[in-house]
Amino acid sequence: MSFEERLAGDVLAHLLGAHRWVPRDVPGVNGMHDLDLVFDGGSAVAVEVTSHTAGNRAAFHAELDRANSIRAASLRQGWRVHIDVPDSDAENAKSIRPLFAKLSSELEPLLAQVERLELHQQVVIIRPTPEDTDEHPVCDRLRRLGVRHAQAFASQQAGLIWLQQAPVSTWYGADDVAAVAEHEIAPNRDKLLRAKAAGAAEAHLFVGIPGGASLSDAAHAAAKHSWDKDNHPRRPDLMGLDSVWLSVTGLPGISFELPGYIWPIWQLDSDGWHRWENVWG
Repeated sequence: MSFEERLAGDVLAHLLGAHRWVPRDVPGVNGMHDLDLVFDGGSAVAVEVTSHTAGNRAAFHAELDRANSIRAASLRQGWRVHIDVPDSDAENAKSIRPLFAKLSSELEPLLAQVERLELHQQVVIIRPTPEDTDEHPVCDRLRRLGVRHAQAFASQQAGLIWLQQAPVSTWYGADDVAAVAEHEIAPNRDKLLRAKAAGAAEAHLFVGIPGGASLSDAAHAAAKHSWDKDNHPRRPDLMGLDSVWLSVTGLPGISFELPGYIWPIWQLDSDGWHRWENVWG
């Protein structure tokens, strides 16, 4: 089973007090939901597990990963550069090609100037608008290219510029959580409604949201530990399901010590939104 399916089984069994969980979508059986939570007394909750990524944004990020090193023979050091990508560009993977071409032609002379004038500290953080009247003009030229962070590293990597998308922390809101639920309910409900018709006590959809700005805006919103009461997600139509769960997922190599889930877990049911959160210590 996938990492997300095992995570869903372990987390939901713990939160809901199930005796165990069993896989249902097994080889040779078509059209089945992913797993059942089995409770004392024999009742079962059917669970379908899916992952949500902002597909276009993920495709853009994959293109950036493939293209991300620029050879710059004039540089004495290697450089890691974070670029701020507008939403309109990040929604179109093809936009990486002209962006990469522009950066390839203009970054090298600017970073060479930084090396020559020893302006390394000035370019570690380049804010969207200038805040320092003594800022060197090269900082503004980097800003206009979308550079938000540039840092030199080991000299043995001299002549390489590595590009990454700048992390963003201000472009998400509570309704990004609701948008994920709305996006995933319709394509996943049929299996679960068939399970209810066949005798499952309830039907639950578990949505894993991979972390990272490049993959999903909603991961930031879902990971937030508190929201103002007036800024909770809107309530999507459950379309016959009993609950939709949303959980930020980490890397598959991370082991989760239950009940030590590290992010809040959101649940939407007929009473509205609930946020399950582990309290450490």
